[in-house]
Amino acid sequence: MRKFNVKTVMFYGAMIGSVIVLFKAVTAYGETNLKAPPPIDGGYRINANNLPECLKTETLMLIVNQSGIYLGGSLLPINQNGELEISVDEKPSLDGRWHKTGLTLSGTVPHLTRCKSSEKVKIEGIIKDNILTGKISLNSDNQMFEFRAKREKLVKETKKQGH
Repeated sequence: MRKFNVKTVMFYGAMIGSVIVLFKAVTAYGETNLKAPPPIDGGYRINANNLPECLKTETLMLIVNQSGIYLGGSLLPINQNGELEISVDEKPSLDGRWHKTGLTLSGTVPHLTRCKSSEKVKIEGIIKDNILTGKISLNSDNQMFEFRAKREKLVKETKKQGH
């Protein structure tokens, strides 16, 4: 039978010990410093009274889709019955991110009939207790317009399939 070499046993013991210490350190760091962003996806009804130019006369719904810190969204008109005029499943025209301090979205507003399809919009905001308090600007203008919107649950339409 072979004898164990003390140096070899110490080497493997040190390697296993260092892996355990490294694992514990990374786990402790992740538990204290890495937090998942809060769920903010949904619809936010915006009263457009104090918004700029082409957004002013319409009641709007900001649809936010979330995948971790990455956001997609659309700014859609609401008709007089309080319903969206465009399907929620449309491809989002706004891209953005969630930061520790809030969200940022930017892109175009192709579904708003009073705006040119080339209009660029930028939205910044903070969400607290399902209320979005934010600012919106058009065409990289430095003038920001404040708004408040309450989060609403969106009902997605399902198309019936024929047999």
